Amino acid sequence: MEQLWYFIDGAPVSVNCLANADGGRREYLGTVASLSATVDEAPPRYRQIPMCPLWGRGMVVMLNDNVRLVPGEATTIAFLDQR
Repeated sequence: MEQLWYFIDGAPVSVNCLANADGGRREYLGTVASLSATVDEAPPRYRQIPMCPLWGRGMVVMLNDNVRLVPGEATTIAFLDQR
């Protein structure tokens, strides 16, 4: 069974901060530092449909720049195709 290329440590990602104090978007590049081995239920605040549980694997991303994100800041993460 082949492992998906983006579910490995070191896979490149783009982290987009959706809003900041000046109203603009920010984008930072980074890599997957670690990925959990188990699939767990995400906290209820991440659900798009309140009564429908959301499941996934926890991931730690190491950003290339020295960046301070605010706890709870809205972000999106996109995997960059580097196969």
